[in-house]
Amino acid sequence: VAPRSIARMVVTELPNLSPAALPRTHTLHNSPTSELYAAMMEGTPVVVKRTKITSRGEILRFEKEVALLLECSHPNVVQPLAQMRAPPTYAFVMPLFAHGALFGVLHNSGQQLSLRGALSVIADVSSAVTHLHAVGVLHRDVKSDNVLLDGSWRAVLVDFNASERTADIREDIVAPSRPSGGFFK
Repeated sequence: VAPRSIARMVVTELPNLSPAALPRTHTLHNSPTSELYAAMMEGTPVVVKRTKITSRGEILRFEKEVALLLECSHPNVVQPLAQMRAPPTYAFVMPLFAHGALFGVLHNSGQQLSLRGALSVIADVSSAVTHLHAVGVLHRDVKSDNVLLDGSWRAVLVDFNASERTADIREDIVAPSRPSGGFFK
């Protein structure tokens, strides 16, 4: 985990919005640790990722996720647009991606990616992961649910909840044992 002061310093760089400023239009996903919902911000569709806070550790996890996103600026890594830090609400705002998750495109939409489209997604995700590793971050949950596709079919890596800085990883650190989706759906 990043030193608390660094995470807080980076997170405070984002505009802080009131939860009332981004009313929910519909729920996109709900898990034990977070909720994603669509909203409008200044006439633009966005997604709000709200962390479900049940302990102090989850506030630190929220701060770390946002700090990592800001530190890892890259065209294929989602960038937060704003945050909501009004206890008990801890959330950040990101763009709404026109085509949604790669998983949905591959399994639910009835669409097929062309060979060129598939290679483009692979190149985009590889570029994101290469950049993360170059700046000392491991994503630790790369999967089709965490790859979003914009209106131009550009792939963007999201969900840095399990991510760690390589400098913070020691042999005795074990990832939290909770299914992330995938085969457990």
